[in-house]
Amino acid sequence: MPYSEVLCLYEIMFGEIFKLPRLVVKEVNQLAISAAEKKELIQKYQIHQQDTGSPEAQVAILTERIRQLTEHFRTHRKDYHSRHGLFRLVGKQRRLLRYLYKKDVTRYYRLINDLGIRDTIGLKAN
Repeated sequence: MPYSEVLCLYEIMFGEIFKLPRLVVKEVNQLAISAAEKKELIQKYQIHQQDTGSPEAQVAILTERIRQLTEHFRTHRKDYHSRHGLFRLVGKQRRLLRYLYKKDVTRYYRLINDLGIRDTIGLKAN
């Protein structure tokens, strides 16, 4: 049974007490990137027509998720579970950027300029 149906049943049985979790579920769903935003990012950074998994597209999606989570932490400072997820996303983004830097430096610099990311990998190589 979906979570929303369970909440509706609890509301009917217990009254107004269980209206708060609905707000929490709505907040968590806003942290994810919508399918339209993801498709738009992939179209912008894809290398060829059928490309969905190039490093550029993956880094662009991860960057958008990281920005949304960073904005979330401005109001929810003690959300440590989501902070752990943010650290994992940043690590994945760094690995993809390191791979792109080793594969093609010009594509790496073009991508970080487009996304507004600091160059932390290229500095260490110099």
